Amino acid sequence: MCYNFLMSLRESLLSGILVLAAFATPLAVLAQELPQRQGGIDLLAPLGNQTNIAVQPGFGTFLTYFNNAATWLVYVAMGLCVLWVLLGGFMIMLSGADSGLRSKGIGHMRWAITGLVILAFAGFILRTLNSMFFK
Repeated sequence: MCYNFLMSLRESLLSGILVLAAFATPLAVLAQELPQRQGGIDLLAPLGNQTNIAVQPGFGTFLTYFNNAATWLVYVAMGLCVLWVLLGGFMIMLSGADSGLRSKGIGHMRWAITGLVILAFAGFILRTLNSMFFK
């Protein structure tokens, strides 16, 4: 047999095992019974003033954690938008005679400000869509 054929067969076999392991591991984890704890899940770092989240069925635990982390996530997104605007400003300042770099900087600033506006009106947008689809 050819060496290249054997190497490609080996790579295919290893890739197949890796894919099988990637899909089998979550199933093995889901097959285990979840421990029933009365106290909930202890957080590694406090989220606001909360150090524990009660276990709820389905996605309830995740939604509780996400709702508690929402204000922190908004602050992080606002910080990223400010950094993106600063990056666009530096691109404009350093563009000199390069109109491509200048338009790229303006684009960065425009999209950062657009994201900031969407972030500011996210609650209004979600309340509007929620009332339209869930009457």
